Amino acid sequence: MSSCNRGNKRARQVGAACLLAMLACGTARAQTIDGNEPFISSGAGNSRLFTGTTPLRLWYQTQGYGQDAAFTSIGGRWATDLSDAIGFVDGNFRIDNNSKGGGNIGGGFRWFQDGLLMGDPRIWGFSGWYDGQESSINKYFNQLGVSFESLGQYIDLRLNANIPLDERKMSDTTTMTNQLAFTGNSLGIATLTPTDVALRVVDFEVAARVFDLNLWAYGGGYEMDGQGVSAMGRKAGMRGYVTNDLVLSVGVTDDDVFGTNTVVQAIWTPGRTSAGPSWWTHELPDRMREQVYRNQYVALQRTETEGTTTLTNTNGSALRIVHVDSSAAAGGNGTAEHPLNSLTAVNSNSQTGDIVLVHANSSFADQTATLKDQQRFLGEGGGITHTVATSQMGTVTLPETFAGALNATRPIIDNTGSPIDAVSLAATTVNQTGFTPIEVSNFTIMGGARGIASGASGVGGANINNIAISNTTGVGIQLAA
Repeated sequence: MSSCNRGNKRARQVGAACLLAMLACGTARAQTIDGNEPFISSGAGNSRLFTGTTPLRLWYQTQGYGQDAAFTSIGGRWATDLSDAIGFVDGNFRIDNNSKGGGNIGGGFRWFQDGLLMGDPRIWGFSGWYDGQESSINKYFNQLGVSFESLGQYIDLRLNANIPLDERKMSDTTTMTNQLAFTGNSLGIATLTPTDVALRVVDFEVAARVFDLNLWAYGGGYEMDGQGVSAMGRKAGMRGYVTNDLVLSVGVTDDDVFGTNTVVQAIWTPGRTSAGPSWWTHELPDRMREQVYRNQYVALQRTETEGTTTLTNTNGSALRIVHVDSSAAAGGNGTAEHPLNSLTAVNSNSQTGDIVLVHANSSFADQTATLKDQQRFLGEGGGITHTVATSQMGTVTLPETFAGALNATRPIIDNTGSPIDAVSLAATTVNQTGFTPIEVSNFTIMGGARGIASGASGVGGANINNIAISNTTGVGIQLAA
């Protein structure tokens, strides 16, 4: 060991013979000039090698947490010597395996300073970054980041924070499901829209040199936060130099959002130093030109946003549904959320052509439902389904107003105590193309004068089905021509 160290001190005089001896020792140090500038070779400018300026960098990384796919980036770095410090600007263009592009640009400083605890010299660094990328749903996300570094001969410390400027973005493509639902006075179909949620990520790591090799073992963690996401992850791996210009890294990340991912990185900076195998140990000044290890992408979580598309009838006009439920609170307006609780309120709270849907298990006493032209008066329950024609989905079956409504008791109109008609049909005098006859379906009617009756001027058309009428003082159904 001592002969190897002495050989290292005389590197400039001894030359190639000393280099062979150092490699044989297995613990040789990198060449230095005045203990500061590394890897000075014939014909190369000192500041170029010291600051780490290189015309090109290629970076490949497999898919990790918060990524849609693996990516490849091409970029470079410019740096300037500030005497025991450097200032640098770094940038690259990135494309992933889904052919989605992005890039980043940043800048910062690195400087030498004694360590806070042991007093050994260390490299301290600070940098700021902008990252942008297109996701697989064709939405572009922006992000700002900051990085802190403390690099030593044997121990490295890193802390990175990435703050997205966009919380979430939805795809322009929406998928309709088969789930129908009532909303307000409308019938809608549930939709799912792919959505990317950008995550704030703070990650940290401690890296330790393995023996005297250009190999580091690292471990740490990361915190992710976003809409509906707050999770802590773990990471560990190995990274090291295969040649002075080529770094390979293999790591594993694990969290409750993205699971376990094995991440492989290859970073090649041709022309950064002299070609050839890696020196056994890079001196601290060598590391001034290392890339900043950070997530250069925006971490995204893919979710789906639930929505509703309102259905229309076959001519594209609004498909209106008025809800009636005898157990509803007073003051309802006929919406699914606030049904009417009386049949007598139907006429003043509905329009021509509406579907008046009376919920299952409803029971009305001494009431008359007066219908308008082309309305459908439908009772829910009793195992009877009702369909409606839509422009978006063709003919669909109306959904239940509550779980089990289809087979619950159909509505009852009990006018035993009053000599009135249960259902009064409005006059419809025109029977033309597109004409919709009044429909009365699926009710139990008891007592009263008549069950279903039109006015004296008649009704243009009527569809009466699944009706049970009993104990009326007059006829059960009476329609004027």
